[in-house]
Amino acid sequence: MTSKKRKRIKCNEEYCVSCGLCSVACALAHDSDFENIIFLTKDYKLKSRNCIARRDALSFIVSCQNCKEPECLSACVSGAIIKDVDNTVKLDSEKCIGCCSCVMVCPFGAINIIEIDTGEKYSIKCDLCANRDQPACIETCPNQALTLEEF
Repeated sequence: MTSKKRKRIKCNEEYCVSCGLCSVACALAHDSDFENIIFLTKDYKLKSRNCIARRDALSFIVSCQNCKEPECLSACVSGAIIKDVDNTVKLDSEKCIGCCSCVMVCPFGAINIIEIDTGEKYSIKCDLCANRDQPACIETCPNQALTLEEF
């Protein structure tokens, strides 16, 4: 019996210019308050499930790698993190208690903590835009530096 392949977003560092559009696209794709980027204001707090890492001339997207043995899943005390039948590591922010255990153990730094207006904090991570045909970050990248990879 063969196991299903896992998916992750792969970044070609040669083409990534750290413009940040992937993070903006991710935040907007997951925010029902905005229908059009034209209405984005300076007060808007990005709730992106990815981020850009930069060092000198090198830049790339930091996103969930859907690990075979996810440390975040083991560390999650609330049961908010699961691995589904497609081998995708999912995080249910509604179940998250904001303890940051998953953030501390992720070897890729791919889990973010956000704070909402009430002061509550919870974790978010890439879900490969499960509600879309293709992840928003890949669709939006002007240099086509991002691809969806099966491994």
